[in-house]
Amino acid sequence: MKRVLLLAIFLASSFALAQTTVPESFWAIEFNHPNSAYPAPVNPNPTFHTLRLSDTTTGWGDIEGDNQIKGCNPSDKIDFTYLDRFLNHYTTGNDFDVIYTMAKTPCFISVFPTDASCKHWTGSCDPPKDIKCNGKGVAGTGGTDAALINFLKVLWPHIMAQPYYQGRHWYYETWNEPNVGFFWNNGWINNTYCGGDQTATRRIMMRMASDSRRTILAIDPTVQFITPSVSVALTETRRYGWWWDYLGGDTKQYGGGGKTADIMGVHSYIGTYPVESVCCGKGTLIADTLATMAEFGQSNKPLWITEGSCGAYCPVVGDNVAWIGAYYTLILSQGQAVRYVYNSYDNFAPLWDGTKLTPMGLAVAVMQKDWGYETATFAAGGCTSQVQTGCTGQGKIWNCNLTEGGSGTVAQTAWYDSRGNTCSYTPAGSGWVDYNDLTDNKTDYTGGPVTLTNRPILFEK
Repeated sequence: MKRVLLLAIFLASSFALAQTTVPESFWAIEFNHPNSAYPAPVNPNPTFHTLRLSDTTTGWGDIEGDNQIKGCNPSDKIDFTYLDRFLNHYTTGNDFDVIYTMAKTPCFISVFPTDASCKHWTGSCDPPKDIKCNGKGVAGTGGTDAALINFLKVLWPHIMAQPYYQGRHWYYETWNEPNVGFFWNNGWINNTYCGGDQTATRRIMMRMASDSRRTILAIDPTVQFITPSVSVALTETRRYGWWWDYLGGDTKQYGGGGKTADIMGVHSYIGTYPVESVCCGKGTLIADTLATMAEFGQSNKPLWITEGSCGAYCPVVGDNVAWIGAYYTLILSQGQAVRYVYNSYDNFAPLWDGTKLTPMGLAVAVMQKDWGYETATFAAGGCTSQVQTGCTGQGKIWNCNLTEGGSGTVAQTAWYDSRGNTCSYTPAGSGWVDYNDLTDNKTDYTGGPVTLTNRPILFEK
């Protein structure tokens, strides 16, 4: 009996101390320009393993019709020129998996073709006219959804016939940021088109996701499907948020939108909130997303962050290099989000300025290569923090223990989260030999305190 009890204690302890290893596939990227130089001709290079197609002129309405050129042209002309050009450029010589994001309704198919509130062209943020608000179809919708289904029956065989299809995994994401009005006109859909039915926007999106899944799997059973990815996920994944409602809040009676997806997807923009609000304790973006997944029976599916960065808030977060160092470290530290798409390589918080890596790009390269984050193993529990006294400003020191990928070096990342202030810090334990910053400068370490700022540094043994 004693032996059984000791074994039980050992197993429980082993589970509690489980570590998290970063998969190589974690690193993903968006490109906004069709021919940016990649990989960057510098050392170290940031490397990525998944390409997401969004804001790349490759969505539904970009391909079908002449929406951007001639306005609402009543034509079902399908042109894959830009899609093929983009994918041929970036997949050549690279091992990218691909996320195809289906969004932007063609104007002549839109139920509201004169809707000038849409970002891309009139009608692009409204449903196709062959989906109704009420009926016997998926999620209580009516109509045929034939326009989308017919488009996919042409799109996917075309993709499969191209050289860029072979040797990579393919993912399909239904819509980009549908909680944002100029991408998906929630107010008009609910209140005008559907007569005050506040479930309408999520039910129609469920219908499109379900029809997409059924249609594509009949052509290519290897594709996996991602939920519509919301922006402002810090609030939209919580109770009564758009994603909460889609996953099973106000759509629970229809089975919830989670059932049509293999992967749960959200965006990780956190605006002016502290960078530490992205992960990992209660009240953070990742923790609250996981709680909603659990509430609606989706915990068995992986969580992907399909887009994120400091984005439009980069000019106001203070030190972008400090921000990106803490951001990546926190997301990686507990392994709760298993893939992350950075937006973007060449625009919108860019890693590349056309000729060289930006300081943010260099920081990502340093973390991947010199800090060993690419396949690192983080200690159980992820990063920890402690309120500090006797420092300038008021804040916490964060530290994250890990074993570097490749080299197996024991390391610790540390920073002080009080922006613009400093704190004295001595890493616990012995054997530390150097510390490395995000500009790739390495300093020998022989003991004693080091001055921390909000730019993370990495101690190594």
